[in-house]
Amino acid sequence: MQKVYDFVAYYEKEFGFCGVHYKQWEDYSIAMDQVGYLQKIEPIEVPRSRRSEPESEVSEPERQQLRRLCGSLQYAAAHTRPDLAAKTG
Repeated sequence: MQKVYDFVAYYEKEFGFCGVHYKQWEDYSIAMDQVGYLQKIEPIEVPRSRRSEPESEVSEPERQQLRRLCGSLQYAAAHTRPDLAAKTG
């Protein structure tokens, strides 16, 4: 394929691409994981004062933080972690 197509980047055996780690084993099978990607996701910090008011209206910054977190987890669910799909859907 390299003779036919011009690749911007070409990797063999083991590499990361778009948050997914790929590894090709000696039997040519391929494993994928997102361990590093998931470890880099920052949790949402909820101050003690906010936790004492669980019924209060969600603020726009809180909504944005939750959307960021859900989007990051959904990306992982779609690629390597189907076990997260129900929780993030």
